[in-house]
Amino acid sequence: MSAAEDSTDAMVRRLLVAVGDLEQSLQSETAALVAGDAGELLAAVEQKRRAVRAVERIVRESTGTGTGAKASGEPASPLQSRLERSPEWPRLLERLTRCQLANQAAGGAIAAARRGTAELLRALGQAPAATIYDGDGHTAVDRGSRGIGVC
Repeated sequence: MSAAEDSTDAMVRRLLVAVGDLEQSLQSETAALVAGDAGELLAAVEQKRRAVRAVERIVRESTGTGTGAKASGEPASPLQSRLERSPEWPRLLERLTRCQLANQAAGGAIAAARRGTAELLRALGQAPAATIYDGDGHTAVDRGSRGIGVC
């Protein structure tokens, strides 16, 4: 086995560990959503952010790019070709697909809860905030405290 293949296999192993952490954080997020535990949900979301950053860091370090992604139509990089030949590559792709589906399901559950809260507020004669949360999980209107209209 060449040094490049050894390096690729080591990177795939590191990615498998990082993706395992991401899977765990998504499971925690789902459990918190099912339990309706806001504190656990916030902890799970932070855990997920750290896991995503770890995956991104491994990709950046291995490719020397911001995302490791190639523009459509460009030939595969030598690294990409080696990755695709790695015996662990199909397993990694399968796990990433599961993570994507779990993340989409959690996002759907959060969106449904947000819609439900907005409907309840309208029924009570209250107008929900135009933006309940920003990308960092803070209210866009008031980052200090949260009113009754924010859940």
